[in-house]
Amino acid sequence: MSEQRKIFINGQIITPTEVLDTGFYLMVKGSKIEHLGFMNASSFPADAEIIDVSGQYISPGFIDVHVHGCMNYKSADASREALEAMGKCYAAHGVTGYLPTVHADTEILKKLANLFDEGLPGTKPLGIHIEGPYLCMEKRGAQYPEHIWKCAPETLQSLIDASSGYLKQMTIAPEIDGAIPLIEMLVKRNIIASMGHTDATYEQAMAGVKAGVSHATHTFNAMSVLSHRHPGTVGAALACDSVAAEIITDGVHVHPEVVKILVRAKPLRKVIPITDAIQTAGLPDGEYVQDAKLGYTLNVRNGETYLNNTNTLAGSTLLMNNGINNLMKFAGLDMVEAIHCASLNPAIELGLEHRKGTLEVGKDADIVLFDEDFKVQYTMVEGKVQFQA
Repeated sequence: MSEQRKIFINGQIITPTEVLDTGFYLMVKGSKIEHLGFMNASSFPADAEIIDVSGQYISPGFIDVHVHGCMNYKSADASREALEAMGKCYAAHGVTGYLPTVHADTEILKKLANLFDEGLPGTKPLGIHIEGPYLCMEKRGAQYPEHIWKCAPETLQSLIDASSGYLKQMTIAPEIDGAIPLIEMLVKRNIIASMGHTDATYEQAMAGVKAGVSHATHTFNAMSVLSHRHPGTVGAALACDSVAAEIITDGVHVHPEVVKILVRAKPLRKVIPITDAIQTAGLPDGEYVQDAKLGYTLNVRNGETYLNNTNTLAGSTLLMNNGINNLMKFAGLDMVEAIHCASLNPAIELGLEHRKGTLEVGKDADIVLFDEDFKVQYTMVEGKVQFQA
């Protein structure tokens, strides 16, 4: 039995170079994009499903490389219930691929790997991001002290083994004792080494870059700051064109004008918006227990999440469609630029640009429809509809 085609008409299609007007159409067959061309209804296959998306943008799916949870679930739960709930929520906000982000725990990694092998509905996990365990204690933010380890090749190898090939990114502080050999281990295994939760000097950060660091975790947050005599980790992230810079675009973790500065300082292909969303994303203001045993609580105030009734930010409540909208407003980017920061740029970082990140013939049918207010109406992941408003 042949696969039915879906043809999207009358939408504004966001391509790698421009936004095509409503005279064009996009055709999907199975899990792939089959055709993108000028409207000619007489040439459409007779059995195709025609989907009229007037007034909407047709966009490549968004990819979030740093996200912890939502709707009172978190990646570290490592349960089918949690991952399915998260996948459903993310799909409703235009995310078609993501890296569940967790602390270092071999049992969590094994459970996630098993779930990935079994398959999950909703947004597709593209691998795992471990935030830690080789971090600067003073810059740990909301990380638990017991999740911070001394550098040792054997513990890193245990994490890699437990991930069964799914470990795609690790956040590491390049200045701590023994970090450089671990960065080199990661790079040899094609795992992104990202500097974050770090108090590195500029020189120490650059030593990390020389060893293979190619990414900066939530740039500006939990890292040594830029000053005129001491550039710090922020200075290294801004100055090195080889380093991709994550940025939380909620307007809280990073001031909107600083988002603009980052975009002006970096090649645009190296700017990657993230949410860093935790389990409080999508929940109303209130107090939530993060860990009853350790007494950690999360307090959501005015849509912002803080740790233990302090002013320490504990992650965001941002969801990606809103983050991209903010990126456009804060940095003055146009639609094509902002969408590509959230789709093609992370796809390139993950080595998936041959399959994902743009609407091109032969690529995965990861497609999002949203209106002028960036409200998502429809999300397709590899040809399967995972959300419809």
